[in-house]
Amino acid sequence: MKRVFSFFVLCVAFAALATYANANDNSVSQTIESFDLSGFNPNGSKDWDVKGKTAYIEDTTMRFDGIEAHGYTEGDVIKVTSDKGEYDQRTGNLLLKDNVVAKSTTGAKIITDKALWETETNTIKADGPVLAIKGSSVAKSKGAEVKINDNKIDMKENVAVEIERDENGEKVKTSITCEGPLNVNYKDKIAVFNDNVVVHDKDTVIYSDKLFVYFNNDENKITSIVAKGSVRIVKGDNETRGQEARYDVSTQELTMMGRPTVIFYGEDDNASFGD
Repeated sequence: MKRVFSFFVLCVAFAALATYANANDNSVSQTIESFDLSGFNPNGSKDWDVKGKTAYIEDTTMRFDGIEAHGYTEGDVIKVTSDKGEYDQRTGNLLLKDNVVAKSTTGAKIITDKALWETETNTIKADGPVLAIKGSSVAKSKGAEVKINDNKIDMKENVAVEIERDENGEKVKTSITCEGPLNVNYKDKIAVFNDNVVVHDKDTVIYSDKLFVYFNNDENKITSIVAKGSVRIVKGDNETRGQEARYDVSTQELTMMGRPTVIFYGEDDNASFGD
């Protein structure tokens, strides 16, 4: 059964009330000060709730000031706030505007200026600049899609991620960029960087077509990294090439596969060794 955002019922009631009060006026407008609403799924458990300071009702649109909403899923609660919002009774979608912030109980936070909450699929979409924060990881992109029920986020284009870690008492940053998208699945504990991936980690630079990052969701720590497709690892004057590279964080072991080649660059010439 498809999920139904029960705002629809509320809007119908408000529209009927306004129409009754203004039977001869084709342009219906109502104002409600402060409201607190809840909706439930067919199983009887809470599906969502929303609070606002003011609601302006015109025809099939409700405009809100000061929104605080929650989406409830198995094992998580998504809290969404924004300065303004618009609910479209025809589509069942909620447009969030100005200072849009979505937070989960797992510690993830998404910040943008404008987002569309497609209530039937419980998906939040943004087309503009997006900032995503989880623990010591900060990601930026143009556009994003948060799939609340699946616990997934897709960062669409021009993705840039910074990850900070403690190494021998010092803070070390790793930066990862890609053309996008970046697909993060918190259930499966994996992040996939796509298209023209570049990793900067201290004195090492890694290039690849795709990068798979596996992490421990409880501690938000990376457990292993796999680079695939036209892999190049540059460190100082040395360069290693192959089709796949696997790095185990716990053992700090790096394995190159796919006819790996090592190139040593000198001042006058260079030498290469491989399979």
